[in-house]
Amino acid sequence: MSEVLLLGDSHLARIRGERTRHVERETNRRVVNAAVGGANSLDLARQLNGHRPADTVVVSVGTNDAAPWKEVPLARFGMELTRLLADLPESRLIYLTSPGVDDRRLTGPGDRTNAVVQRYSAAAAKIFAEHGGTTLDVRSTLSGVSFEVYESDGVHLTHRAYERLLTELVQRIGPAPHAGVTGPGPCASP
Repeated sequence: MSEVLLLGDSHLARIRGERTRHVERETNRRVVNAAVGGANSLDLARQLNGHRPADTVVVSVGTNDAAPWKEVPLARFGMELTRLLADLPESRLIYLTSPGVDDRRLTGPGDRTNAVVQRYSAAAAKIFAEHGGTTLDVRSTLSGVSFEVYESDGVHLTHRAYERLLTELVQRIGPAPHAGVTGPGPCASP
C-alpha cells in the first residue's frame, strides 16, 4: 500500500483517529502522522528521522515559526524547508499553508498576526514549487464558509473546518496507483 507521511505542526497533528481513517479510505494509502503540536520548521528533520520517505509527504509549518515568542527567522525557515525537501527527492510533496489566525481573538501585543503568518506560508509555497511540490491554500479553502473556522483559541481549526480541509487534502493526495495491475500481455500465437 502507498504511504502518506504527515510532518509539521498541530494542523496536521490533529489528523488522527477517524480523520486518518477517512484519508486512508478515500486515497487507499496508509497515513503515518509524525506531526506534533507546537512544532516549527526546526522540528521537521527530527520528525522525518526514523520514517522512510513516503511516496507522498504533506508538510504544515509556519504558524509556530511566526509566533513572536518562538519566531524562526524567515531565512532560517527557508533553509530548514529546503534541507527537508532535499531529503525527499522521490516523494510527491504537498505544502499545507497555515490557516492563519482569528485576529478577533488574538489581540495581545505578542500575538501572531495574519500578515506575518502569510509571509511564512508564501515563502514555503515558493520553496515547495521549486522542488516540484504543490500547495494547498488552507485560507482559500476555508474562505466564505458559513461556519466557525477557528476554535476559541483563535489558532486551531474546528471539526467542521477539518471536514472541509480533508476533502481538499484527499483530492490533492489522490488515489494510490493500483499495485500489480498491468495491461494485457502479448498475444500468444497458436
